[in-house]
Amino acid sequence: MNLQDNIKSCRKAMGFTQEQLAEAMGVTVGAVSKWESGQSLPDLNTLMDLAELFQTSTDALLGFALRGEGAEEQAAAIKACMGERAFERGRVKAEKALQNFPNHFGVVYRSAVFYEMMGLDTGDKEAFRKAIGLYGRACGLLEQNTDGEIGLRTLYSHISQCHHCLGEYDKALEILKAHNEGGVYDDLLGLTLLKLDRWEEAIRVSSECMMESLTRLERSAMVLWNGLSEGRGEHREARALQEWTARLYESLYPDGSCYLHKMNAAIYAGCAILSVKLAEEEAAKAYLRRAKAAAQCFDADPSYEAGNMRFYHGRSATAHDDFGTTAMDGILQTLLQQEEPERARVLALWERVRAE
Repeated sequence: MNLQDNIKSCRKAMGFTQEQLAEAMGVTVGAVSKWESGQSLPDLNTLMDLAELFQTSTDALLGFALRGEGAEEQAAAIKACMGERAFERGRVKAEKALQNFPNHFGVVYRSAVFYEMMGLDTGDKEAFRKAIGLYGRACGLLEQNTDGEIGLRTLYSHISQCHHCLGEYDKALEILKAHNEGGVYDDLLGLTLLKLDRWEEAIRVSSECMMESLTRLERSAMVLWNGLSEGRGEHREARALQEWTARLYESLYPDGSCYLHKMNAAIYAGCAILSVKLAEEEAAKAYLRRAKAAAQCFDADPSYEAGNMRFYHGRSATAHDDFGTTAMDGILQTLLQQEEPERARVLALWERVRAE
């Protein structure tokens, strides 16, 4: 039997110090210390109280259920069953793991994910309900979690999606709205509102989600193309990514000017710089012409209203940047930031293009 180790392990899993466990059990700290060092054993009544406090069985506490796989191994086995779509085998493993380790975050969370995937794959509604209960339990065990990618937002997102799959859209909407700090759930909110035929709300929320996604795309693409160019020297690949981003923005141009024109002036200036690095002078001039055209369009009727673009139907939002007072100034500012000899070469090309 591994009673002394199991008491210590369960105590830590519950987040108790020896002093806190002693207070909860009505014993001295010395008694707890002796249990965990094997110098003494709790009597039968105390053992049953310990099992109740740790929300496990006396068998598990004594070690009979712990002679095989530990909690982490059982959680990994559940995950493996999910990947293999071995749902019946996975269900048996999940039930056993939850019986042995009902308060272990890894076991509870992985079982919840398994039941959710089982519901999605098989249409088993009870699997979704099981997942909802386990995600709720995982919220109370989150202090044990060591995975930085899992947090309360992750768990609430899963719970709302399970309600969504059950057709309980009002419940899904209630959860999403209660935890939608910074619009983190706007995409799921839009889907749920759509199911409830709340069209205008769905359009507004989804428009704002699209705007936020574009902002995230801009930042991510900027890091990526700079990393590819400066970090790896992959100038052609970086330029292709910039072109793709610019074409996406162009597809969102309204009939007149919008802030995306200023963004594209900066992007095409970047394409010109990369073309100079690739010794492709004609391509560089072509990109500078595109940058000039976008800048002139913006400067003729400047608007920093971020929502002034195609398909946007959300609330008013204002854009900010450090790309010069005007878009034309921004192009020059971008070119001047380059090191020699590229700076002299691209500036000479820019003077020729500006004079055309």
